[in-house]
Amino acid sequence: MGEDVLYEDGGPAERSFRGESRGPGASLDGAIQQAARAAAGAGGAGRPFVLGSIVVEPQEHNQWVRAFSVIITEA
Repeated sequence: MGEDVLYEDGGPAERSFRGESRGPGASLDGAIQQAARAAAGAGGAGRPFVLGSIVVEPQEHNQWVRAFSVIITEA
């Protein structure tokens, strides 16, 4: 299973949250869940967020994904 981490950026006017899933078993869903958990933990539960970006980091020598990173921003 991948390692999932989260980050929070921005001030009260526009808050964005980044979730990351990396390593064996990295998943886009895991990255989105981490960003959503960060948003909920910062008081954003029940509010809509926009998926602003998705970054996919492929492995160097094959087709597998090394990491997914997403940013969600308060709508």
